[in-house]
Amino acid sequence: MYTEEGKDMKRGIAIFTLILFCLALIALLFLAFTGGKKEYMLALLFCVMILPSLFYVYQWITRLIKKD
Repeated sequence: MYTEEGKDMKRGIAIFTLILFCLALIALLFLAFTGGKKEYMLALLFCVMILPSLFYVYQWITRLIKKD
């Protein structure tokens, strides 16, 4: 099925996505408590919603490609 290289790449992307997700959440909370600009908070909220979706789509597409 998956080679070790494929698993390592998927794991690396998952860790990178998790780090970005956590940083976006921390920044969003910081801006919320300090009274940041509304535009920045909405952009961070958008990132918090989109990052997991992008990672899921990436996994789905790689699974479709690997089946060939």
